[in-house]
Amino acid sequence: MFQIVMEYCDGGPLSQYVAKNEMPAVLIQKWSQQLLDVLVYLHERRFIHRNINGANIILSSPDANSCNLKLTDLGDVKRIVSEVTQANEVPNEKGTHQFMSPEMVMNHRGNVGRCTDIWSLGCVVIQMVTGRAPRFFRGKTELLENQCIMFFIASGEPPALPSGLPDLMQRFIERCLISKVEDRPYAATLAMDPFLKSSDTTDWNMPNRKDHWKVYEQP
Repeated sequence: MFQIVMEYCDGGPLSQYVAKNEMPAVLIQKWSQQLLDVLVYLHERRFIHRNINGANIILSSPDANSCNLKLTDLGDVKRIVSEVTQANEVPNEKGTHQFMSPEMVMNHRGNVGRCTDIWSLGCVVIQMVTGRAPRFFRGKTELLENQCIMFFIASGEPPALPSGLPDLMQRFIERCLISKVEDRPYAATLAMDPFLKSSDTTDWNMPNRKDHWKVYEQP
């Protein structure tokens, strides 16, 4: 008989926590660093996750200030063979629509590799900020149907960025959401981003969530 011993994590999924709690910028920084550390570990060993979203990230304990994030749902993890992203590394589509990269949506172009996880990381940071999955707008009209969202992403358009973010945080998210996969940074490169390395967070004021989407809701 085989026995699998796993760490007990009772903090619940990240998606559930952020839906109920507005997070300070310093905690978003900490958790972004933890997730990126996981991606560096996976990618250096030639694995990609392909389905990173808040429902697949678990808090190790209910205490958000002391807990660690755990990346779960490894059923979609794919082994890749090359040291660098190559065409057709991952031929089949996986993922959750709002968190999928353009190359994942357009998988027939054979351009899916490590950097698809970086796009999803940017979407998770948006989820930590807003408490919900990323939103997509064409002009001031929100796209709600999955097919519309996928078409929008396939055209190279990122999800909407909430207003009023600290500059370093916004630039970090924008780097994750670069539409051209060849221009998107690898995990090891992104790990050196100023947002993650900054120790001066005194002016990192987060906007109230009700103000995130005012620019899209104004007549």
